Amino acid sequence: MDDGDDELVEEEEDEDDDDDDGDYINETEYDNGDEDDEDLDDVDDNDVEDEDEDEGDNDVSSSGILPLPSKVMGVYLGVSADTVPGYETGSNWTPRLYPYQQAAANVLFLTFINPRTMEVPKAFANLAATRGTGADGAVPRNTVVLFSIGGLAYSESVNPWQWLQSRGAAEAMAEEVIRRFPELVA
Repeated sequence: MDDGDDELVEEEEDEDDDDDDGDYINETEYDNGDEDDEDLDDVDDNDVEDEDEDEGDNDVSSSGILPLPSKVMGVYLGVSADTVPGYETGSNWTPRLYPYQQAAANVLFLTFINPRTMEVPKAFANLAATRGTGADGAVPRNTVVLFSIGGLAYSESVNPWQWLQSRGAAEAMAEEVIRRFPELVA
């Protein structure tokens, strides 16, 4: 989009929102007129999975949690938004990564958790559960998945996040998150 000549092309959306066969993330494509863009589809899934094996800096800990790699190449992926019909926190769909997303990033930032509820969107859990499975559109084995809180739609008013209003409110929300996800506490 550097030269302003890119044209936004939207693909047709599936009418069945509860369909769980998965959709590729960010189904909006940018058509810059280049026919060579199809080369990204030639990425071999085996190359994607084995890419970080020799580095050894991103091995799963005994808790099953991947540490951040020493060098991060992250991609933000719009997976959930309570302001977009069909992609709300409770929408049960399974996102799929494009091959270039699998190959280009060692950290995926899934956006966004609604800060008012702090509930993890079903689509986040569905995508994260694919890590290392080798399924079409799955998260590669050595890729870190982080859940992002907030975003512009949730930050339009001054101090909109109640749990950031005081130390006590922040500690209460931290306790709630720990209660929901005890496996994350070392």
